[in-house]
Amino acid sequence: MPVVTDKIVSFKPGNQVFVDSIGPDAVHFVVFEDDGDTGYVYACQFSDSDKRQEILDTVHIYNVKDVVDKDLESECKIGWSPDGHAAILMINRYPHAVADFKLMRLFSRTNFPKADGNWSKQGHQWEEEALRPFK
Repeated sequence: MPVVTDKIVSFKPGNQVFVDSIGPDAVHFVVFEDDGDTGYVYACQFSDSDKRQEILDTVHIYNVKDVVDKDLESECKIGWSPDGHAAILMINRYPHAVADFKLMRLFSRTNFPKADGNWSKQGHQWEEEALRPFK
């Protein structure tokens, strides 16, 4: 799966971690956060005028209490599609979420929470088609 601008961080689920990756356009970025209880992904952008950070959409990745191998070291990787329009979150080489900035949609394996606002009007449900920008 070809990706560019990779960011790889080792962590244990339940140990607080914050991983961000700015896209090639320097406007969009993705954040993975484990707050000790829950893992989330945020699709974000810098505003044009004052470079303020704006969260466009958020999806749930996991509840720590439900992670079977939480005592083992995991690898979080955030990568960008070659055209820079989509970012992927992979944990232990498995895709958990895709933020497609062109489609204005955030895909998640958990399909939670319910989408509202300007992003993900079709919902957060996972579709294999989300991986197309990375092939």
